[in-house]
Amino acid sequence: MTLVSRVSAFFLIALAVILLAFSVILYGLSSYYLYHHFDQRLESSLNVLVASIEVEDDDVKWEPTDHTVTLGTENGVEDVRWVVSNERGQVVGRSHNLQSTPEDQLVLNWATRRDVTAPASSTWRFRQYHLAAPRPKPLKERDYREHAELLVTAALSTNELDLALNQLAMLLIFLPTGCWILAAIGGRWFCSKAIEPVRRMSRSARAMTADDIHTRLPVAKTGDELEDLGRAFNAVLDQVFDAYERQRQFAGDAAHQLRTPLTVLQGQIEVLLRRPRSVTEYTGTLELLRGQVDEFREIVEALLFLAQPDDKIAAQNGSPIDLTGWIGDYQKKWHPHPRWNDLFFYAEPDLFSAAPPELLKQMLDNLIGNALKYSAVGSSVTVQMRRANDSILLEVSDRGRGIEVEDVRLIFQPFFRSVAARQSGIAGTGLGLSIVSRIVGALGGRIECQSVIHQGTRFNVYLPGAQVTAGRPSTNLDLSSHSLESIPVPWSHH
Repeated sequence: MTLVSRVSAFFLIALAVILLAFSVILYGLSSYYLYHHFDQRLESSLNVLVASIEVEDDDVKWEPTDHTVTLGTENGVEDVRWVVSNERGQVVGRSHNLQSTPEDQLVLNWATRRDVTAPASSTWRFRQYHLAAPRPKPLKERDYREHAELLVTAALSTNELDLALNQLAMLLIFLPTGCWILAAIGGRWFCSKAIEPVRRMSRSARAMTADDIHTRLPVAKTGDELEDLGRAFNAVLDQVFDAYERQRQFAGDAAHQLRTPLTVLQGQIEVLLRRPRSVTEYTGTLELLRGQVDEFREIVEALLFLAQPDDKIAAQNGSPIDLTGWIGDYQKKWHPHPRWNDLFFYAEPDLFSAAPPELLKQMLDNLIGNALKYSAVGSSVTVQMRRANDSILLEVSDRGRGIEVEDVRLIFQPFFRSVAARQSGIAGTGLGLSIVSRIVGALGGRIECQSVIHQGTRFNVYLPGAQVTAGRPSTNLDLSSHSLESIPVPWSHH
């Protein structure tokens, strides 16, 4: 069942229920009102007749000559018929329009009864009123006008009322039915037109292929939820195809990067196997192979890290750590580095973060390693940690060669290396800053890069801070001579 059919069926069923309820209620109210008005007319006629009778203590008198009664003077079907009968069932008065028709004879027969109950098939409605003298005279003392009791009966035919109600019933059947049919035709057409943008999007979606990454769903400018749905779906497609394209490019770059150490390994092994070598030659070649294996391992580990989902990386978050104490312990790993004297560390007291120390270490290793790699020996590399509103700001700055403006927005892409970096002959895989960006993103932070050619580069990493109210770890900071105050203020980009 199509969506148009389901929507149309729902509204048509609802409309049918509403029309049926409206028709039943309208017919019931109309019938009640008409019958009530009909009974009031019959009751008024009976009251007029009763008012023409004189009731005394010893008799009841019917004197039509003394009281002018105009009821029943016309012979129409809708006119009132009336009969006045005494205690013996004798008719002492009746309306002029009572004829010898079978219907009128039924009225005469019912008029002499004390309890009128018309049969279900009757087309007449009756009202009766009984009048009796409290102490009637004996029959022999009364004249023809005097009676012990009188029964007044008024009757009115319901033929015209029933006809009007039947016509109303037909109107309430056929008119709503016609309206329902028109609503069904018009509603289905309207639903079809309203759902047409969805059909177009469905046809376009079925025609899409993985190779045609530029195809998007057609979005009609309807200004409603369908337009929002189309735009939202196209935005999702943009993200999916963008991720697909990056993944395809990433796979190609990874294959290219892995091919280089493998080619070197294969070439060295082939050269080594061409003829017997001395121990010194074997040792030198094995050292070269070990270097290539280490590079190969670094690339593989970086690829495995980048392949992890962000939620798995973020799941490593633990209890808050004292960054001030942690950076004091971290700096010790750089003591053996040849450029240890170029490194300067600084951290404000009482800085806490829930970032896992392993991820912080990997992030700082990559940032500091890049700063040392692309700056001259003797130039300073500064690492600072301080508060920035509700965040922790980690700055790593150097005074190296800098990065071109057009390359700054590309440096966090996997395997990207600028032309200047490749031409300089400095070894690298182009994965370090990609890993840093993934770590920062997984930890809920952000990273910025500012660089000026021939002046230096600064990376600003903003990480969420953590509140510690009790059990705060003690600071273990040992910066010795490598404090910020012992060097000039790092470069700034205005």
